[in-house]
Amino acid sequence: MGKIPRLLTQTPLYKRGMPMKFAGINLRNPVILLSGTAGYGKEMNDIIDLSRLGALISKTITEKPRIGNPPPRTAETPAGLLNSIGLENPGLEEFIKEAVPFIKKLPLPVLVSIAGNEKQIARMGKRLEDAGIVALEINLSCPNVSGEFRPTSPREIKKLVSQIRKAVKIPFLTKLPPDLFRIQDLVKAAEEGGTNGLTIANTFPAMAFDVEKKKPLLGGITGGLSGPAILPLSLYLVFKARPITKLPILGSGGIYNGSSAVSMLLAGADTVGLGTVNFFQPDAYREILKSIAEYRKNQHK
Repeated sequence: MGKIPRLLTQTPLYKRGMPMKFAGINLRNPVILLSGTAGYGKEMNDIIDLSRLGALISKTITEKPRIGNPPPRTAETPAGLLNSIGLENPGLEEFIKEAVPFIKKLPLPVLVSIAGNEKQIARMGKRLEDAGIVALEINLSCPNVSGEFRPTSPREIKKLVSQIRKAVKIPFLTKLPPDLFRIQDLVKAAEEGGTNGLTIANTFPAMAFDVEKKKPLLGGITGGLSGPAILPLSLYLVFKARPITKLPILGSGGIYNGSSAVSMLLAGADTVGLGTVNFFQPDAYREILKSIAEYRKNQHK
């Protein structure tokens, strides 16, 4: 066997890449940009080097266009961010026409996030597969959309996941609600439905008030809480899920630096998702990749 080129051995692991297969998707490394924080890829492509990341999950798409919730749509909280976007998006067909050609040219896998009822998700999944999308994320748990079907029971989740499994051959992740008391039941339901992997978890339902105006800070009244404030809760959810499934887990919620990312891996995640940190520190992935590489290096000592 020939010698390993000296230049390669001198290149840090985080720069060489940490290739892995996750839920049937080939990744350069375990760092993934989360849905709702990276647009449809073009927005972040103008800011950071996407080729350095493992994957990107698009903003959620619905079958028909949505105008979303009234403003204000975001509000800062201590160590966190409230959002109430309401799944604003151009709809499936416009997305395929305008965004998919660009997505296919990006230097990393892009999972398209979709939401809807059983029939809608099945139709959307098949349409996106036919359009050349390599993988999906099924968003079961957007906390700031009112008056629409959102599966919350294990039975409902299993049924919906089964429908998308029948409709597509490409891999997909199921993004679960952040249910602190039933997370294990939800994990098993998604697994029995045929998902390739899990995203644990979505933002936590929350709200805040403007005490001077005596009204909620968000135009949609309630929203989803993200950011460092929810990290301990997210770690708990992943930790509870890990012993009962062999499915790959994308751990998300509150990761903002290297130690928080490694904590998520220690809790049992296979990959880590960057969300709110993308708004405030888009290049945070650099430190996070270094920390994960060091963590993996120490594992083999």
